[in-house]
Amino acid sequence: IKKMYTNIPIFFLLFSIEVLCIVMKKNNITGIATPHDGVSDESFFVIDKNFKRTGFAVVTPKEMRDIAHFELEHAYSRLGSKIVTRQIWGVPMGGPLSAPMARLAVTIMEMQFLHQHPSFPTRAQAARYTDDVGFAVFAKNRTLAEKFMRDTTTQIYHESLQLKRDDDPLDDFSVFVGHLVKKDTF
Repeated sequence: IKKMYTNIPIFFLLFSIEVLCIVMKKNNITGIATPHDGVSDESFFVIDKNFKRTGFAVVTPKEMRDIAHFELEHAYSRLGSKIVTRQIWGVPMGGPLSAPMARLAVTIMEMQFLHQHPSFPTRAQAARYTDDVGFAVFAKNRTLAEKFMRDTTTQIYHESLQLKRDDDPLDDFSVFVGHLVKKDTF
């Protein structure tokens, strides 16, 4: 993804939180267990209302909404001891929920696209790690594959995010997540 997550509109971030809350309610999930230390990346859904685990707090859907609203409305940048600016667009830079909120929003975009285009998995496979997206397109030739990618990638993500195509480092190969893949393999 070419542009930063700070370009995702706030309305879409809040929409994504609402979608998560609806999915949780539909599946009888009472909250998300998150670590107290703020360092560990281990979080998981909780079904039991009486869940207790040392070092974890359970955040309910209502608390998630409240925290997200607070974080989005109070994103200030500092220079030394002075508050310089208030961020009014996108995922707050450096906020404790910024990374999960960005991943959630992009996941919702991908889910909406897949719901609207159920044949996509038969024509391509995609993988995303935070803001790196990789595609493997199943097409008869490179021209058809590139047309499919142009048509598809503009539909997946919000217009404020753009996919940037990296130039291929080798003529007949692509590097994908540390693996060298011959282009005509697919």
